Amino acid sequence: MIVVLRTSLLFMVLILSTLSVGAQSDKSDLICAILNPDIATPKTVQNAFTPLFGRLTRGTDRQIKVIIYDDLEQTAADLHARKIDFGYTGIIDYFRLEAKAPIKPSLTLMRNSQTSYEACLVIRKSKGKISLADLQGKRLGYISFHKFYGGLFPQILLKQHKLEYKLDRFFSYTAGYYSDISAVQDLVIGKIDVCIVSRNTLGIFEATAPWIIKKVEVLDCQGGLMFAPIFQHSDLDEELNRTLQSETLKFFTTPQGEQFMMMFKVDGVKLVTSSDYEADRKRARALGYIQP
Repeated sequence: MIVVLRTSLLFMVLILSTLSVGAQSDKSDLICAILNPDIATPKTVQNAFTPLFGRLTRGTDRQIKVIIYDDLEQTAADLHARKIDFGYTGIIDYFRLEAKAPIKPSLTLMRNSQTSYEACLVIRKSKGKISLADLQGKRLGYISFHKFYGGLFPQILLKQHKLEYKLDRFFSYTAGYYSDISAVQDLVIGKIDVCIVSRNTLGIFEATAPWIIKKVEVLDCQGGLMFAPIFQHSDLDEELNRTLQSETLKFFTTPQGEQFMMMFKVDGVKLVTSSDYEADRKRARALGYIQP
């Protein structure tokens, strides 16, 4: 299951390659930045998505270069210096980067034809009533891939209940997962005490492993949380960008594109704008990740 979510990030990276071309000449490389160094390497991305990258290279007559960053400040500096054309990071780091550098969202993945999801806080079923406050000092399993399941969502809940909302202070232990299915499985066998997963994942268990659902319960949920966007440099040629986006969307209507989507457990991509993220941006601001 780790591979599924890990390759999902690579899927997002491959879409990035179509989005923005702020390079200095028509023949220069397209630079894709990933602010999340433990997910994948440039070589992995290139090898996994050679067919699509090859098509896009032929269409733009430019090579795609992937750079992994582990420093948000350096990423912002390189965006200001026009050394990055497009990129991807988790939702929290996206908002932090957006506040420091000239970027904007361009498109995002869809699952169940939706660009947003409902996140759920799940615990093992117990005989007594459990409150959010009872989870203090417990072990949390969260999804590190989008950085929303393990980032904004549980902090939103904790703050709403006037509890300590810094995860490393409230919980005794936190474990990042690439797959929320793996997180639920570890919850059931007692490796963790609480996990953050999507409502869609619980639906998968209901259909394929109902015995697992009988062992867990949902303590709280919140919907309308956007998937992290693929961002582009704000200063780009609009006509060229529209062409690249159009070609990307067309690609995923082809048999080859449909095969990609089946492999990475998504069912589409969609153009997004800054206003689509305003609700989540306000949540990030309320939690102190960005300034008012």
